[in-house]
Amino acid sequence: MTTPADQPLPDEPFPDGPRPAEAPHNASDEFDVDLEQANDGPLKAAARWVVGLVDAALGGDGSDVMGATAVVRRIDNDAEILRVTGYNIDEAEGLVALLRKDLAELTRGEFLEKWGAKDGVETSL
Repeated sequence: MTTPADQPLPDEPFPDGPRPAEAPHNASDEFDVDLEQANDGPLKAAARWVVGLVDAALGGDGSDVMGATAVVRRIDNDAEILRVTGYNIDEAEGLVALLRKDLAELTRGEFLEKWGAKDGVETSL
C-alpha cells in the first residue's frame, strides 16, 4: 500500500515513466441532441400536409406531414448550439443518429467546426 509520501510530486516523473497525457474529451461530454417538432411557417406547414396527404393516398405512411428538427444543446445549461431541420421525421431521425455519432467520436472543437455550430451564441429559429 502506498502512502501520500510515496506519491510523486506533480513536477517529478512517474516511477514507471512520463505522466500519461489526458485523453481529449468527446463533444458528448458537453452536448446532447434530441428531436423537436419543426417550427415551420404556415405556408411550409400547409405544403407538408398536402404532400403527406398525397403520400398517404398513394399508399405511403404520410410521415412527410411531420417536419422534425434535430437540436443540439449544452448539457449544463440547455443552451441551443445547433438546429438542423429534416424534411420529414425519417430524415430528422437519421440526422440525430449522425449527430450522436459525431458527438461520441469528435472533440468539442472538431464537432463545432464540422457542423458550423455556435457554442455560447443563440441560434435563430
